[in-house]
Amino acid sequence: MALPRLRTFLFTSLLLTGCGTGGLEYWLYPGPHLPPGEDAVLATSQTNRLLVVDDEEVASKCWGDWRAAQGYQRNDRLCRLHIPSGRHIAVFQTGLNSRQQVQVPFTAEPGKVYGLQVSGCSASAGGLQQNCRFEIVEIGEGETG
Repeated sequence: MALPRLRTFLFTSLLLTGCGTGGLEYWLYPGPHLPPGEDAVLATSQTNRLLVVDDEEVASKCWGDWRAAQGYQRNDRLCRLHIPSGRHIAVFQTGLNSRQQVQVPFTAEPGKVYGLQVSGCSASAGGLQQNCRFEIVEIGEGETG
């Protein structure tokens, strides 16, 4: 199995497993929640380093204050961000510094679940990843949790 496909498979497995383990849910649109299947979901884990969706800071919603003592944080939970259908931009941290970011545009369809796929990374002499391809891909449909 190719490495990018393996990563997508592992993330999907985490998504499906995470539904029963206290994942977090946030709605990134105003007003009442849409009925299941009428909004889309961007599912992410802390290792994805998602910072912002459509100019709304989401990292602290999902995983709390990064300055807090690590022993008191629970960072293994899946964060499901409900978004309306349409065009969106997600911003991910790509390096050790929060200024190292990539903007990933994507179009969400109602009832679909999306996740981050990282591929094509090349390592620098210091072992840090550079020049990765970041894209939001569909990983599921309907309510998974």
